[in-house]
Amino acid sequence: MGRGKRNVEELPGDPGRLWLDYRHGHPAQLRAQDDALYEWTVSVAERKRRHKWAASSDTVPGPEIGSFTFVRLHDADPSVALGAAESYGMELANIFLPLVAWDSSIEEALQGVVEKPSGDLLILFRASLDRSWRGFGLGPILASEAIQALAAGCCAVIVSPTMGEKPDDNALVTPEYWAEANAKIAAMWEGVGFRHHAGSSLYLLDPARPEQARIRARLRHDLAALTDAYRSAHRAE
Repeated sequence: MGRGKRNVEELPGDPGRLWLDYRHGHPAQLRAQDDALYEWTVSVAERKRRHKWAASSDTVPGPEIGSFTFVRLHDADPSVALGAAESYGMELANIFLPLVAWDSSIEEALQGVVEKPSGDLLILFRASLDRSWRGFGLGPILASEAIQALAAGCCAVIVSPTMGEKPDDNALVTPEYWAEANAKIAAMWEGVGFRHHAGSSLYLLDPARPEQARIRARLRHDLAALTDAYRSAHRAE
């Protein structure tokens, strides 16, 4: 999902028509740990007109071209949140664990790192984008919008940059390949506003930091410029 240098004419669709759909569900009868963890799935699709002569507002979403999975951990009882994360899966628990002190508090780990060290944590757990849409800088743009929609009330957003997709030839996945791929992913998240959290593999974003508004404005400008370039290229056909 990284930023790239591909020609705008290679875009498979109009980036200005991309649509983010947010889904969250839970059982009617909740346990304590269900109250501590909320999962959001954000699907990305290009909205298309129902038919050639339809009004510009008469659109439906096309096939999914990407998605994000966010997990929000409630701060009311961090020990319960840790238990909920472990029940969700050890991969999530291992992301959360470096921020939990001996007394199960996360405030110590975040003191001086974010402006408001107490509150919910939002973890960007999964991210994907179809290959045909990669290389245009859309990953950071879409992630920024999803974070803006979901991070209200959170003291920090967390991501653990790791390569989730291997090349077809496993022989290519050497330690050097893995390190380079993870470095590129980390650089992409830095473009969204994440910063490396010392002593761990985590990257943290402070939604209360004034710089975030400027980063989001820049990414929105990038999307507008990409949309204009795409539409200009297609008008010339």
